[in-house]
Order: sequence, then structure tokens, then C-alpha cells
Amino acid sequence: MKTNDIVKFNLGVEGNSQEGRVNWIADGNVGITLIGDGYSGKEATILPEEDCEVVVEFKGDNLKNEIHNLSTQELIDNIQRLKGMRFPKKISARHVRIHKDSKKEKIAKLLKELEGDPEALDALIAKALDEREDVKP
Repeated sequence: MKTNDIVKFNLGVEGNSQEGRVNWIADGNVGITLIGDGYSGKEATILPEEDCEVVVEFKGDNLKNEIHNLSTQELIDNIQRLKGMRFPKKISARHVRIHKDSKKEKIAKLLKELEGDPEALDALIAKALDEREDVKP
């Protein structure tokens, strides 16, 4: 048994087992923080070491050593892999506008294209004037 192990023990009535995290071990006694649904993490107790049974062994020290032995690139690759395992964000149902050229932009583009051809430009102006006379009320 060591610090941060999860242990099971009985408080009072037989068969009423509790779980806790080991905070410290000294002189055959164990300091335990009670864990579970009914506890906030502030409740603690001290029990004899022989009354506690290890349920989950803490392996954080091994992980810490493994991380220290990784190269920078391996660490970056592992972080990217973990980011890729996240659940995707929900796609919002909002409407996305697609930018379309305004009339002014279309006219400016057309005039720029016809800039070197005065005859085509004159024909375009005549056509516009004819359409405008047809629209009069």
C-alpha cells in the first residue's frame, strides 16, 4: 500500500464497506480521505493498516516517468492524437451568407474589361440607354 492508492475498509458495521484514497502511511496507521457519492472530499479518517484492502493501485508515478522519457516530438504527437479523439463540436444551424458581387462591382469589372475597346464600350452604353427608355412608366 502506498500514497494515492484506493482502499476499501469497514467503518463500524460489518458489511458496510467504504472506499478512500490513502494520504499517508506512518507507524502502521493509514490516513484516508473518504470518497464516494456521500462525501465531499473533506471527510477523513485514520485506520490501522491491516484493516485496509487495496482496491486500485496508484500508477501515477509510472506515468510521470514515462512522460519524462518522451522526446518533445513524441509528446506533441501524443497531444495531437488526444485532441483528435475529442468529440466534434455541434454544427450550428445558423445561416451562412455567401458573398455575391454587388451590381456596382459587376459594372466596375465589366468596364475594366472593356477599357481597351471603345467600340464595345459604346455599344454597352447604347444598350443600357435603350433598356432605360423601355422601362419608363
